Amino acid sequence: STEVHLALLDVNDCIPVFSQPVYNFTLVEDYGASFHGQRVVGRVHSTDCDGPEFNRISYKLQKSYHQFGIDNEGRIFTTRALDRELEPVYELVVLAIDG
Repeated sequence: STEVHLALLDVNDCIPVFSQPVYNFTLVEDYGASFHGQRVVGRVHSTDCDGPEFNRISYKLQKSYHQFGIDNEGRIFTTRALDRELEPVYELVVLAIDG
C-alpha cells in the first residue's frame, strides 16, 4: 500500500461582491477655469472569496464616461470640469473584475 497526498488548487469560482449595493457621493461643481485636473469623487470596495491567485480585483466603468475615470483601487475621479446646470446627477455603473 502507499499513501497519496493530494493538493487541491483554487479555481476562480467566486465573483466579487461590493460592500454596498449603491454608493452615493456628492461633489461641488467646478467653475470652468477653476478645474485643475482630477478630483477624487469617492471609492467603491468589493471582496472576493477566492484564494490569492484569483482574488485580486480591478475596477472599470461599464460605459465610457468622459467626465469620470476609476483606478484599480476603486477610486472614482473626475477627468474634466462638471457643471450642475448641464448635468445635475450622474449615474455610473462600476464593474469589479477578479482574477
